[in-house]
Amino acid sequence: MRKTGRQDADDMTVVADVFTNGTASVADVMRAPRDRHLLEDFQKALRENAAFLPAALDRRPETMRVVFSVQRVEVRDRSF
Repeated sequence: MRKTGRQDADDMTVVADVFTNGTASVADVMRAPRDRHLLEDFQKALRENAAFLPAALDRRPETMRVVFSVQRVEVRDRSF
């Protein structure tokens, strides 16, 4: 697999706060994608779909911070 300039432009690195109910929200953008809609869609997914277990299930007492590094990868093999 080889990354192209377009793929590199879609990469993003964000810091997110994970709340006790399992939802999350972007706290900081360390590397923004060229297409701002990708970041907006990512933020929407974190807020609307609980991406993490609620705090009570994994014994997490409060909000925690995580780092996401999201990369676009082009796969040319069609045998999967």
